[in-house]
Amino acid sequence: MTAHTLAMDKMLPTHAKVQIALQKQISQMQIGDKLIPERVMAEHFGVSRPTLRKAISRLCEDGILESRQGSGTFLMRPLHQPIQAAKRTRMLGLLMPTVRNPMIAQLVEAIEQVATARNYRIVLTHDHGDPKVQCQKLDQLLEHEVDGLIIYPDANNVCDPQFTDRLNQTVQSGTPLILVDRCIPGINAPSVVADTEAGMYQLTRHMLTHGRNRIAIISWGQEAGTAEQSRLNGFKLAMSQAGFEPTPLLHAQVGQLRLTEITSRQVIEKWLNEYQGNLPCDAILCFHDNMALGAYQALRQAGIRVPHDIALAGYDNLAPHLFEAAGLSLTTVNQPVGLIGDTAARLLIEHLDNDTPLLAKQINLRCDLLIRQSCGCDRNV
Repeated sequence: MTAHTLAMDKMLPTHAKVQIALQKQISQMQIGDKLIPERVMAEHFGVSRPTLRKAISRLCEDGILESRQGSGTFLMRPLHQPIQAAKRTRMLGLLMPTVRNPMIAQLVEAIEQVATARNYRIVLTHDHGDPKVQCQKLDQLLEHEVDGLIIYPDANNVCDPQFTDRLNQTVQSGTPLILVDRCIPGINAPSVVADTEAGMYQLTRHMLTHGRNRIAIISWGQEAGTAEQSRLNGFKLAMSQAGFEPTPLLHAQVGQLRLTEITSRQVIEKWLNEYQGNLPCDAILCFHDNMALGAYQALRQAGIRVPHDIALAGYDNLAPHLFEAAGLSLTTVNQPVGLIGDTAARLLIEHLDNDTPLLAKQINLRCDLLIRQSCGCDRNV
């Protein structure tokens, strides 16, 4: 069988071109005839199997074809007139938890810049921090007939079977999607994330080079999912490799949906009360910069000098100017938020425009340690 040349209409996505070609072939078949195997058909049209399945799914929905598990695809009724193939909308759906988070706002901006440059528009929706709403918002985006999706999963949805099933249904129906910031095991789609474990590993190692090995941690807690666990893994690995106990000397979890600046300040005040003003730690690592700001305010109020008495570090580097205004030159880890959005948008658009495969793999982007003065270094870089 020779390769088939698809329609040249640039406004048609590849799966729609395949659908047109399929209709020509099945118009010459008899009811009950079996189509050639998917693998052969995909090679025939020069497309990926997911693209082929999306073309077949529309014909199955209209009762023209029927796919039987383990048996193949069969012609069920004659095709009296061609089914209109859906033209591309050149719209990308963005599903975010909230745009109030500076990190997510920066992520959306990076995606929009790439989309605009490639003549795509974005449809943005968010669930206002309610994980249960995220599935509903996903369905709304699909009703807009977006060409593809970029999804930032809520932390509570990462391990939610209902959400996982809904994403897999979306992929199987032929709508390509990419996850950002968080990966979900079992999803047949790529994820673009920051290598936060390596970032926390670097930060912990740096503290150890200053001789600070009695380390306390302020984090969100298990409700933060992979954001919590990856940072904790990096800390434990660095401590173990240096020959220290991998458990933090003190560990407070302030929750994810609260004002972390206020709660971290309260954590320090509680610790100071428990230890009569003499904290046993010589360094505090915070899983977010806002936590570090609250901790710094409480330490300064208690007369504890940073970094002379206790070293301090944060994570994310989202608003360094705010900390400088508060007199804090904060050592932190920079997350490549813009690069995450840029990479995800380019991957999705390349797939849509050129049918490049979207492999179910995790793309880890490097985080950079930003050494300032709160760790004990006499510099600001």
